[in-house]
Amino acid sequence: MGYANLPGSEWESFFEEQLEKVFEFDQWDEFLSNYQHNQGNKLPMTKRDVQNNTWIFQGNPRQFRINDYLRDNTSIMWSLNQEHFQNVINIGDTVYIWRSDGGQRGTGGIIAKGAVTGTPVMNDDPSPYWNNTDGQEMKIRVPIQIENRLLDDVFINRQELLEHSTLYNLLILRMSNQTNYLISKEQAIILNKLWNEKLMGSNSSSVGFDQEKFNRELTNKTYVKGKETPFYIITVKKFLDHYDKGPFIYEVILLEDHKIVYKATVKDDTSKQLLTPTKHKGMELLFSRNPLVRLEDISMVHYKEDRLKADSWEKEPSQSLKTVFDKLNVKRLSYIIKQDLQAERSQNASFYKDGEVKQYFGNRYERKAINRLRAIEIHGTSCVVCEFNFEQFYGEHGKNFIEIHHIKPLSTLDEVIEIDPEKDLVPVCSNCHRMLHRKRENVLSIEELKGLLRKGISIRN
Repeated sequence: MGYANLPGSEWESFFEEQLEKVFEFDQWDEFLSNYQHNQGNKLPMTKRDVQNNTWIFQGNPRQFRINDYLRDNTSIMWSLNQEHFQNVINIGDTVYIWRSDGGQRGTGGIIAKGAVTGTPVMNDDPSPYWNNTDGQEMKIRVPIQIENRLLDDVFINRQELLEHSTLYNLLILRMSNQTNYLISKEQAIILNKLWNEKLMGSNSSSVGFDQEKFNRELTNKTYVKGKETPFYIITVKKFLDHYDKGPFIYEVILLEDHKIVYKATVKDDTSKQLLTPTKHKGMELLFSRNPLVRLEDISMVHYKEDRLKADSWEKEPSQSLKTVFDKLNVKRLSYIIKQDLQAERSQNASFYKDGEVKQYFGNRYERKAINRLRAIEIHGTSCVVCEFNFEQFYGEHGKNFIEIHHIKPLSTLDEVIEIDPEKDLVPVCSNCHRMLHRKRENVLSIEELKGLLRKGISIRN
């Protein structure tokens, strides 16, 4: 293994400093690994499980379009060319991505930070980001989840590190043609502080939410986890964890049959704890769309770009989804009341005249929405008189639509009574409902209207 690109004087100085240590190792890579781990101490390197290590992984833009790769992806794979590190890399290790100058002086330095999400594996890389096929052969690679990135002017550049009182001794600054570098605990702490300072001082969009990536995943239906459902409530965290200044924004998207029907935002100038109110907002949007929706027809999925797991999407567990559903039950009932009152009023001709709105029949609408829902659960959504079903005739547009009729009209009641949804309420279509109440002073019974219907059918036949 040679290091021809290291300046001659620097190479000679380094070699003379380390000459004695070199002879203690059988292999050159073994020496380098020991040097990286101990940064020049004479402590021997032993094989042991190492936790919470910090690494620098390098990429050359001449060979690989590193900027495009990091912009387009948050779950990445990186070559492990220093294979003696294979048993030292652990899930959860921190990785800084170093972009070499690649022929453009001043562009080299640390441009991204992530975490190891799996053990090193042997595979090829058919990635379109390679400028040639040399990097696509079978080799050991490490899976990494990128947490944040600084691709433009605010990254940690090489010169800045060379002038740093502690980080000047990073091995990548002295032997720059490796891919994988293990850094010391002390260097890791200082580098992390420097990285966070860069992030806080950056207004670059490259460290913000990757809208293009999210749009691609939405188009590809990456949010589908397990069985598909008619409705999806998607929460989208639009800020990254390192942000310390607001406003902090979540977006919620309602999908019906995989098509966007509603969008809304939830934001706060000081608090990042917005997931719960965003869940509630999403459920409220769904209830405004379809207050009679069933729990089993809903999926709630959360998108977090800087999630440490390989997958940015996480499905809400069924039990906690039920909790959100039940918690907003009053809101759901209010939408049912609003929707049905609108339908009731629209049947009166005056509804469309000069803004005048008159209630058609006070007794046509069951005022306690919970009774209405219970009646539908018991009797279904087909008319008990003519058996008409709105969904069967109108498809999805008519799903769950039916009117509820009091067997004993409210106008005839002298006092408040407890309504039994099973005995006192029945589902009827709009036509039959109007015929039941055709003469206000003589509201027909269900059996009387059935008799008229049978008679009319018999005459026509």
